[in-house]
Amino acid sequence: MARLRFLGCLAAIILIATATFGPRIASGTSSAQDSGGQLTFNTPTPTGGGQAESDDDGDVADQVSFGADAWTGGFLRNDAVYYGRPWTSIYGARSDYPAANLVLTLADDPEEPIVLTFDGLDDEDPGNIQMAVLVNGLQIYRGESWFPSWDGVGNGENAEWSAVRIAIPPEILIAGDNIVTIRNLTDAANFSSPPYILLSVGTATSTEPGIFGEPDVPNVQIDVLGFSIENG
Repeated sequence: MARLRFLGCLAAIILIATATFGPRIASGTSSAQDSGGQLTFNTPTPTGGGQAESDDDGDVADQVSFGADAWTGGFLRNDAVYYGRPWTSIYGARSDYPAANLVLTLADDPEEPIVLTFDGLDDEDPGNIQMAVLVNGLQIYRGESWFPSWDGVGNGENAEWSAVRIAIPPEILIAGDNIVTIRNLTDAANFSSPPYILLSVGTATSTEPGIFGEPDVPNVQIDVLGFSIENG
């Protein structure tokens, strides 16, 4: 029972800022809209030090965790030499690494939102990178990066990573592989310098038990015939 309804979806994005950066509301527009035609932003909630955490409301029935290397298509630095942890970077729109993809595999068509939480860091230049978030090719956010900028001090070992939580509507998710794409929209082609966004660890949670995993494969009968169709 595959369904994919793209209209009338609400993509709720909750910024989780560190205490030093302070709560703020992100600006941007979305192709997934509520009945008023606007993306709804909720009040940011602080976390402990910018590490992505699962929901603590007691309703989580299933959860998967992922590392920085789960983001594919970006530039992976899988050590903590810079910025204090492993990360995947996405550079300008004309670079070799303009976007990163995360695969969420679901055992069935979900009936409840999938809550995706992950850490990020903006570059050292003033202002925030223009970015977009897509789920299965549908743009659910377009606007400024939600993450604080790196202060440019040292190798970034004390960088203020911050987490964002995105509630993905079930209407745009399917059984099997779902692709979450983070795209840098800045018109630039350079590498290893601004403009960039760093992506790191995260979790995906659901109130539906057993929702994460490979879908059941239907039984298919295959018979090897003792003759050639061409030769009869």
